Amino acid sequence: MYLIRLNINPVDKIFENKIYKNIIKRYYFYSLKANKKKFFPFFISNNIKNKSNYNSVRCEIPQFSTYHYQKLSKDKTQFLTGSKIIKNFYSTNNKENSNISFAKFEKMTSKVPQVNSLDPVVLPVNYTTPFDDVKVEVKDSGKEGCTFDDELILFLVHSASEKEKGSLKISSQIKDSKINEFLSNNDDMFNGKIGTSKSFYISNEKNKYVNLTFIRCGGVDDEMTECEIRKIVPSLVQVLHDNKPASASIIFEIDINESLFRFLLETVFYESIVDERFKSTNKAGNKNSSNSTNMKNLHIFLKNHNANYNKEVEKAKTFSMGIYFAAQLISAPSNYCNPVSLANVAVELAEKLNLEYKILGIKELEELKMGAYLSVGKGSMYPHRFIHLTYKGKGDIKKKIALVGKGITFDAGGYNLKAAPGSMIELMKFDMSGCAAVLGCAYCIGTIKPEHVEVHFLSAVCENMISQNAYRPGDIVTASNGKTIEVGNTDAEGRLTLADALVYAEKIGVDHIIDIATLTGAMLFSLGTSYAGVFGNDEKLINKILASSKTSSEPVWWLPIIKEYKKFISSRCADMNNIPTNSKASSIIASLFLNEFVQSTSWAHIDIAGAAWIFNDSKPKGFGVRLLSELILSHAI
Repeated sequence: MYLIRLNINPVDKIFENKIYKNIIKRYYFYSLKANKKKFFPFFISNNIKNKSNYNSVRCEIPQFSTYHYQKLSKDKTQFLTGSKIIKNFYSTNNKENSNISFAKFEKMTSKVPQVNSLDPVVLPVNYTTPFDDVKVEVKDSGKEGCTFDDELILFLVHSASEKEKGSLKISSQIKDSKINEFLSNNDDMFNGKIGTSKSFYISNEKNKYVNLTFIRCGGVDDEMTECEIRKIVPSLVQVLHDNKPASASIIFEIDINESLFRFLLETVFYESIVDERFKSTNKAGNKNSSNSTNMKNLHIFLKNHNANYNKEVEKAKTFSMGIYFAAQLISAPSNYCNPVSLANVAVELAEKLNLEYKILGIKELEELKMGAYLSVGKGSMYPHRFIHLTYKGKGDIKKKIALVGKGITFDAGGYNLKAAPGSMIELMKFDMSGCAAVLGCAYCIGTIKPEHVEVHFLSAVCENMISQNAYRPGDIVTASNGKTIEVGNTDAEGRLTLADALVYAEKIGVDHIIDIATLTGAMLFSLGTSYAGVFGNDEKLINKILASSKTSSEPVWWLPIIKEYKKFISSRCADMNNIPTNSKASSIIASLFLNEFVQSTSWAHIDIAGAAWIFNDSKPKGFGVRLLSELILSHAI
């Protein structure tokens, strides 16, 4: 049995003695298994007797997880899909949320199509991490000294040079005589390159055993970078996971600036999470879960501490949750993450953060004449969904920004099938990484709530599949700005969806448009897996993105839009072709194509095809969440 909360509209309030009857008349549950309408008795709580408050009633229903909540309508029936969404939305005690129009929430969500009743209808998303309840304190290791009563103490130390031959000098003040004695007698304990670690179990002055672990970082003369931190974090996370301490300390014997300190924390928080959503052992309260933790306190000691480092801790927690949110969407298999279920999650996110939202279906997209976008998803059983979330900060709005993410939930390539070696069709669930980055940024911005800025989070979501309805090579489609496009290759679908999304974004009347997409495989070969490429028509905007890249530790490289190459997207029978006639400089030519759908607004395009996925670990990086969030927070106001 589950409890849910049903909002009662003002019409029902008028008929106080008929509320129960009205609910039974207007709502019923739909059995997925039996494919039949089923009525269930509603057990109204005592709230109904209190005539001063009819905002909501509590209803008890059996086997809630196998039923969809449905509202009767003369014209058509609409579904609220997913028990998780409904349970979260209607169990809220937030008065502000309780006044949200139920009709709007119902309209913006829809039933996920199924081939059979066993097909998933809910995209599971977790909104908590193992570090949410961990108290993190940052202190000065020089002035205050390192005083602790922890089970685990980690030292981040410089890698030894050839001259030092493994010598280990700890400059931090350790207020424990036995630990100090151990350190002074073992200053040559191990040689190690960056990322290597060594642990010792000793007794402290309180006669309690403590684990001292040393992790080698870069050399004394080496500048700490994002790449070095990515080498350090796996060892740090592994030690925390293996020991599961209730309390731990991390002592920085290295210098680290504020942005890299936050990046290290974000990476530790994110890398500590294991995605177990689709394992049969994934049950609430599972003590054997890889995500279970005993940690209550984490003490961090810095050599160059100031008050700003303390502020970075909460920001790191928010950013890491935004990254985790995005990563869950990217790593979810495409039978779970499809255009409809992804749009439903976007609505759920908007409700949690009190963002404005609307989801456009095929009818609305047809009215907007989004022929390029609509052509791509025709081969899929899942209908198109255009996501539009809006954040409006307090105070006078000084900047309006649109973030546009590519949202192809699975890219088979269409009739230009991804069949060639290296096409990585099995990985193509990640082709909505741009959309995930935008929604992850929505989480961060909606949580931090910056003032004087309005942000629109957009994504044209669909699948690129094969069927009798799919678009074909050689088709000519018309975008919403009236330009015609010859489909030279159905596997160049992302730019078609982005084309209509960019036109939509410009019509909103924003100051800047930034799109982010896994657009071209060429980016992997040109910049590798560490950097994303950025293109654009506004030098000032690109410089702001480059600055945000440094503070967010998500590297991007400015690449040119060479107008001379525009001839390579020409077509004999349409205004342009979606694929270049020249196989060279394809990332630049793709940005030239997108530029055709932005008239005069400041615009930048970020290609994350190489940076979105960690190939060695087979997991998403969540690239773009930090970058976009930092851009909004630091440069848009």
